[in-house]
Amino acid sequence: MGRQTQIYADPALNAEIWDIEGRPYIDAAAGSAVVNTGHCHPKVMAAVFGQVGRFTHTCHQVPPCETCIRLAERLNAAVPGDFAKKTVFVTTGARIGGTSGGNPLGIAAAHAVLDVPREAGRAPCPLGRRGGGG
Repeated sequence: MGRQTQIYADPALNAEIWDIEGRPYIDAAAGSAVVNTGHCHPKVMAAVFGQVGRFTHTCHQVPPCETCIRLAERLNAAVPGDFAKKTVFVTTGARIGGTSGGNPLGIAAAHAVLDVPREAGRAPCPLGRRGGGG
């Protein structure tokens, strides 16, 4: 496996990462799944653990789940403007933020991520980060 450093992560919390020998580092190369909230954010972890207790993955286009519907409603509400809005989740095979479009774990985490900026006094950013690819 290719790598940029000889640092092997274990564990990580917020913006910090420790190597397997216990040395701390600031994680300036955080994966896209944690760049907004940090590693192991309590709301994200609670959402993921709550989802795992129900099921871990479905093809959301076949048996839709209530979590997908709630996330679509929240995303629609977060989009500015006075017009009808619709949200579609697609599975393309491409990965964004480490999860596919219909992954319930990713959807649970997305619910939590929408809450974090609001609690910090910032407006939610439905797409997580502005610009950039996955």
